[in-house]
Amino acid sequence: MDLSQEEFELIQSLLESQLTPFGFESSPLLIKWYNEQVDKKFKFKSIHEDSLAFCVTSTSEMFERGFLPFVFESGICRDLRNALDESIGFYLKKMCQDLQNYQPIFYRDSDLEPGTRRPAFLAQTAAHVSGVAYYYHPSEIIQSAKREGIPLPWSEEDQQGRVYGVSIHHKYGGWFAIRGLIILQNVKYKSLQQTPPPDVVESIQLKVKLLNDFNFSNWKNWNYRDIIPVHPKMKYSQLQRKYFETEPKLRYDSLHDELKQSWLNLKEM
Repeated sequence: MDLSQEEFELIQSLLESQLTPFGFESSPLLIKWYNEQVDKKFKFKSIHEDSLAFCVTSTSEMFERGFLPFVFESGICRDLRNALDESIGFYLKKMCQDLQNYQPIFYRDSDLEPGTRRPAFLAQTAAHVSGVAYYYHPSEIIQSAKREGIPLPWSEEDQQGRVYGVSIHHKYGGWFAIRGLIILQNVKYKSLQQTPPPDVVESIQLKVKLLNDFNFSNWKNWNYRDIIPVHPKMKYSQLQRKYFETEPKLRYDSLHDELKQSWLNLKEM
């Protein structure tokens, strides 16, 4: 079906009402925007190019408002070592239930293409083409640095396959995560206008620093996330940082009391 602007705004409003209370946000895109940017093996070949999709991201609030209630309140968490992925799937499925008329399907950022080790979709590309976060691609930055004579803080050997790109949000910096993609299979919205994400890391020197901090600095220091100024309230809480810094198989057992107390405190507010 071809959407009118009014119908599109209704879908956006419905998603927002489902997402915001749990610390999620979404940004619309057309499948063709994504397909134009990825290799053949990653394209959505069986979905019409004008199909409407939404890239779903989480803010710093998702941990306390979405994840902790899922673990301690929902009663459906089956694998505490995989609780975060389970919670993302739970909320994406919940969103899709209210969009059944549009034949929705969803992918988590952790999902793999069946029978392969390839991701089901390239999350950073989806975020970039939807305008939600700028993807800083290493090859582009390395080429620009070499043209301008800016030294790279890593070796040529490291440069071959070890330097990965990273996405930065114009408001949250690196204090956010790309969580999933919802595709409305029978919805076309050709009039959707693409809005490029803001390039907020302005100089090549800072972009090189961003890649270096993301790839080679100890990720537990969180430096790359602060490549642009971010309000303290938009950053991950100390408990959330501690959770992600802990080895996945140890997270729940070692942090159970702190996690539950945080959830109880939130319930009392």
